Amino acid sequence: MNKKIINIINELKQSKHSDRIYIVGSIAKGIDDPGDLDVFVDLREFSIKDIDLQDFKYLINLASRKFGNYGWFDPFLMLKDTLISRNDEATGWQRAFNEKQLRESFLSNKLLVKNYNKI
Repeated sequence: MNKKIINIINELKQSKHSDRIYIVGSIAKGIDDPGDLDVFVDLREFSIKDIDLQDFKYLINLASRKFGNYGWFDPFLMLKDTLISRNDEATGWQRAFNEKQLRESFLSNKLLVKNYNKI
């Protein structure tokens, strides 16, 4: 697995939301050499008006060009009423495209980041 992805997973394991962050996508499907890391933070008991997006700024920072992970990490916030993703430049949040399909896919195949040990 790519060293950047390993480093991001290790950062996520140490984050304050590690008990809510799930790995999805190719890694959750068991692909050994994934092209990137997709995760979502499970906040389904909250609506968008109940949370402060600044609490999740560290995910944007991890995905940014500044930290050298741009293109390697795609974080999502799954809320009761919406799915939010990083914007195209990884400088903030936006409503996810294909929200319904992504939610279904994420919930059908996920791994809790703090329990992930294949690195």
